[in-house]
Amino acid sequence: TGRAERDTVGVRGSVRFAIGIYERRAQYLRVPPYAESERLNLPKQFGLSVPQLLVWVTGDTGSQRSLSLDRGLELTLKRGLASVARSTHTWVMTGGCDGGVMRWAGEAVSGNLGKGACIGIAPWRRIKDMDALQNSEVQNSEVPSYTAQGSTAVNDGLAALERHHTHFLLVDDEADDGWGTEIDLARRLRDTLCLTLQVPLVTLVIAGGIGNLADVLDALNCNGLGAAVVVVRESGGCAQALAEFVELWRSHGGSLSEGVITQLLDDFGGRLEELLIKGAVELFEANVLLAGKEPQGLLEEKQQFGHEKRQHVRKELMKIIQHRRCDERLRIFTQKSARRRGAATKAGKAAAWAAAPLGSIGGHRGGD
Repeated sequence: TGRAERDTVGVRGSVRFAIGIYERRAQYLRVPPYAESERLNLPKQFGLSVPQLLVWVTGDTGSQRSLSLDRGLELTLKRGLASVARSTHTWVMTGGCDGGVMRWAGEAVSGNLGKGACIGIAPWRRIKDMDALQNSEVQNSEVPSYTAQGSTAVNDGLAALERHHTHFLLVDDEADDGWGTEIDLARRLRDTLCLTLQVPLVTLVIAGGIGNLADVLDALNCNGLGAAVVVVRESGGCAQALAEFVELWRSHGGSLSEGVITQLLDDFGGRLEELLIKGAVELFEANVLLAGKEPQGLLEEKQQFGHEKRQHVRKELMKIIQHRRCDERLRIFTQKSARRRGAATKAGKAAAWAAAPLGSIGGHRGGD
């Protein structure tokens, strides 16, 4: 309707995005972080039918740098996601902001969703131009055209909503205005869809940082139907580090011995430094200087921070490798494997990774 309404679940409204001479409308629902996922019932709240597939996209947020993928890889992935969205009733879920994998996913499925949806789950108090939405709620008036896209600047800590998403769940935590306040509810909603409604789940990891290792562990723990974790090897960052280490581990027999894995982690230390630790330390240094702190003692702080992150990454990788579902669920996507599986058709070439729960991902385990 273009108007905000309050009900027992939360505040619902719509937002208009200006896209050239056209406009796109998206529904949103603003809810507290403690909302009960079963009662929230997203299909009912957004007037959608239960999906046949849920694709959860995580990885690079674009807050530190733009997501940069090889052109061929990006095209293959976009075609794959678009193909799956067209051929199945799919919900694509992201963090909803205009940057990184969230923008990539929104652009990929735009015009290809059919009866599906692209749903962004974001913290209300971190949304750029939030006041425009809130004023329209108070006045019960039409939401003005939202044109803040492309504003994921680190210096103001805010991000715009991504304009190709069809729906947004905005989590309003009055006690905490930081990033991450939406994560618990997002995971509970995912679990409700997967467990209660029996929706197959694919978690897609593209690039990303150290924190995305926790997303992988969480996805492995999910008890959903046919759940799979697809890691894009050539995307850099977390996804590439994890894919390369899993391939190294499998090439050495896939032993679950802590001693063997520890030795492999030692051997892999240089790549971890290059793909994950170096960037995290550089960001730490930039934030310290940005906060106006004195540079004295910065070297020692950097060294301590780097040491802590190295230990954390090693522990997370150990947990992933030793997870009882790692071998079953973790899939490594490469352009090479995509070509092997789908030489027959354009759709098959790109879509195999996303159809994992439907049985067409085959047995690719990386290393080929």
